[in-house]
Amino acid sequence: MARSGHKWPSHYVPRDCVLTPSSHSRRPARLAAEYVMSEMAVCWELAAFTGSLRMLASVAKGLSETARQLQPTFRTPFLYIVPHDHSAGVRWQLGTETWESLPSLNIGGQFSGNVEILVSNGNLYVLAEAIKFGNKECFLQVFDPVRWRWSLLVHVPSGECETLLELNDHLYIVGRSMAGVGSWSPELWRYDPRQRQAGCHNQIEKLPAVLTPRCYAGVGAVAGGLYAVGGYAANLPSVGPAHALAVAERFVPGIDAECVERWESLPPMTCPRFLCKALAMKGCLYVLGGLNTGGIETAVERFDPSTDSWSTLAPMPAIKGSMDIVEHAGRIIVFGGADLKCKRQPEVIKYDPLLNSWTRMPNIARGRADLESAALVGPPENLLSVFSERISMRETNLVIQRYQDKRHDTSSSWRVPAYKGRLRAVMALDRE
Repeated sequence: MARSGHKWPSHYVPRDCVLTPSSHSRRPARLAAEYVMSEMAVCWELAAFTGSLRMLASVAKGLSETARQLQPTFRTPFLYIVPHDHSAGVRWQLGTETWESLPSLNIGGQFSGNVEILVSNGNLYVLAEAIKFGNKECFLQVFDPVRWRWSLLVHVPSGECETLLELNDHLYIVGRSMAGVGSWSPELWRYDPRQRQAGCHNQIEKLPAVLTPRCYAGVGAVAGGLYAVGGYAANLPSVGPAHALAVAERFVPGIDAECVERWESLPPMTCPRFLCKALAMKGCLYVLGGLNTGGIETAVERFDPSTDSWSTLAPMPAIKGSMDIVEHAGRIIVFGGADLKCKRQPEVIKYDPLLNSWTRMPNIARGRADLESAALVGPPENLLSVFSERISMRETNLVIQRYQDKRHDTSSSWRVPAYKGRLRAVMALDRE
């Protein structure tokens, strides 16, 4: 993603972003617009001087067409990074290699727990847990790059939130609330972003919870349905928190007012697990990792909604707990995680569904001794790793690296205040 010097890699320039080399002070799209508009201004002066109505009409048409064609060039790709603590996030601008500190989230409390980040229809959403007035709440917010501020959309009644994802242009939040000593009550919420666009009062809708009460299930959206797989029993204190489940269920959203929204049972997975990851790719749901009763699970399974059946795939060659996964160019990349001694792992492995095989990629933070957390993000033309490394008890480096031609090159680094916990990263296109 990031470039060396002032030139963009020719293979990276996004389709809807026309860029040319420029200095940091003047943006490429703006230079192109200024050049074209100056040429049109000369034609306009000539038309006004000659008094030709036909030329005036032609120039007006040309101005309209120029504005239409230049509109995509004013969308600039940014990398947004939000950590799991009270510090403000940052964003990295592609092309100029410049950092900007984001404003603080609008929560009015102290961060506590998970942070999820999502881009939907060009909008950047963050779901953050925080303690406010002694109670733990979740806050859904959207970022406004023009006004440079976060806007609070809704308070999510769930005490803790596990997943934020998009389905049918709606945002779905999987969470849980304390139901008693040692037991939890799973919850599902839905937010319609069209409320904000229409200027209506933002409201969040509570949906039916999963049929089998459980926490830390793998959640994914594919083929118009919301899937929850695995997890551990949420309201059975007698079986203990390590009682892994193989259950799989699917939520079918209502298409119209007469359609009843419901959860339906699916064939169970082969391997019981919780804290697993679910990823939708090419019309199927892939389930990886997680924990079972005996430890870290390495089995990989795929669910095909067209046949409602599971298939077992090649297992992961590395033991990875608390890992993260991302789709990249039709392949699944597994990174981060921790070993059985809770030490962060820099190894990156890639799964090819066509070959049903795993290959190793260059490590994140190769040659770095103390990896704190990491994230992978990027378009098919490029792949970026963002990681934090601890320099001292009070100092942390935030580093961006780019995978290119099977080499792991350090693109840029930026020093930020020390923080603990994982970070989240996502790509977005913002208007200048």
